Amino acid sequence: MSEEYLELMKHGSMHVDDPHAALEKILSILVNFFGKRRVLILDAGCGYGHSLEAISRVSDSALIETLSFDINLDAVVWLNKNREMHAFKTLLGVVCCSLETLPFRNNSFH
Repeated sequence: MSEEYLELMKHGSMHVDDPHAALEKILSILVNFFGKRRVLILDAGCGYGHSLEAISRVSDSALIETLSFDINLDAVVWLNKNREMHAFKTLLGVVCCSLETLPFRNNSFH
């Protein structure tokens, strides 16, 4: 990983004034790190899609794809229903599950 990413992680995203800007910065670093390779991101606890908005802003949809999940069924239903309206171009799908019951194979995500 780049020095820039390691420095950002050292400070932790919980202590920043704008967590969305910090997320966009981290995502930009990851996009640069992976170059032109396809990246699959697991958006854990996606809620109503704030992280997806950040991912969509910094990514080329041909390179970054996102699978999202949340334990809140209302959020999952809303996100599935409104994904096109909000242009979540990287979103492959949204499922309702908990961290303990992930329906994905190990090592499926970057």
